[in-house]
Amino acid sequence: MRAGEIVIAALLILLGGFIYFQSSQQAKLQAELLALQQQLAANPAQPAAPGHEPDPEALATLIQDLARIDTGIKNLEDKLAEGVAQPLGDTVTPEDAAMILSKATNMSVRKRAAEIFRFIGGEKAEQRLLEMAEQDHTHPVRQAAFYALKELNSKARIPLALKILAAGEMEEQSAAILALENETSPEITTALLKLLPTIQKGHRSEDTLKKYAYEILGHSSAPSLCQELYDAYQNETELRYREEALLALVKCASVKELPLVRRILLDLGPYQLQKSNTMRLYVTLIQELQSYQDLRVTADLLPLLNSQNIQIDRAIFEALAPLADPLAAQTLCEYELTTTDRRTQEYYENCLQSNPALVLNEDTNKYEVISEEKLKELLRKRDEIIQESLQAIENNEVTTE
Repeated sequence: MRAGEIVIAALLILLGGFIYFQSSQQAKLQAELLALQQQLAANPAQPAAPGHEPDPEALATLIQDLARIDTGIKNLEDKLAEGVAQPLGDTVTPEDAAMILSKATNMSVRKRAAEIFRFIGGEKAEQRLLEMAEQDHTHPVRQAAFYALKELNSKARIPLALKILAAGEMEEQSAAILALENETSPEITTALLKLLPTIQKGHRSEDTLKKYAYEILGHSSAPSLCQELYDAYQNETELRYREEALLALVKCASVKELPLVRRILLDLGPYQLQKSNTMRLYVTLIQELQSYQDLRVTADLLPLLNSQNIQIDRAIFEALAPLADPLAAQTLCEYELTTTDRRTQEYYENCLQSNPALVLNEDTNKYEVISEEKLKELLRKRDEIIQESLQAIENNEVTTE
């Protein structure tokens, strides 16, 4: 027999042995699974007798082993979500399995149970998730339970989260606050404003709590909230949290609070261009000013051009273009665009094309300010528009989301 044939024969023997081992191991696991199914199916309405309860860890291990042996069981959560294969057989539902897993001593197993409940849904799943969110002694499980409740759009999660925010430990609060994401109500706003001053500086949950608190408040429209957030901004000592407070403020501000937002923008002016970590905040403030579509912001934006920061200049051009404010005409003409960034060039060109006080000189192929007489007329109309806008604001006729 040739050497090559000997090698092939040896490989075939090894392969046959592996297949036999795999098949026997699978048969053993299937037998264990059958015994578990029979145990659960014997009297599902009654709790198992003491000493005969299904072992959650054993069930979890069994599912994992089956996933390795049986290629048809690749991911339990995916299969539950699809509502097809039942890896625990016909007599044991996914809900039964999740209930068992949720009572395991192993934290990872309980966390997995919360994830399974998220796919299953239903009244029993929601009730068990509420229990886990409130009573589990580990942060990852509470967090997974609250996330599952949010995904299931459980209304009961909100009063539970508010209860924990009012009286829980910081780690418990950091799990509960996730359940309030994208939710707004007077109760939530009040709870978060009360929470912010109590957050312990340097605690490992500080970042999560402040980040989500400011983000949620940014979607609120409660009266006097802007002033509350401005006070929070002044009280924060770390730059990243001052930024979060300001971002929340400008997002929830109505047109009436525009003077406050403009004041913040001017306050940031002296130092922001020297600090790269404030650039995101500055650009966001400019974008929020744009959303007001108010001619009054032009005077705030023009002095910021030539900032030596391409992102800031681009944001200013993007904000100025839809305003088509004749007040910006001279500044735009005098601006020297040196960047090769395509988007910035496009925004600048849009500013020039949309401005009613500029005309294209066909000889020089450059924009020029129209005659002084026509410019004065445009500026007079501009003042009228601003006065009408202010009157509408005073009469509560203008609001922004």
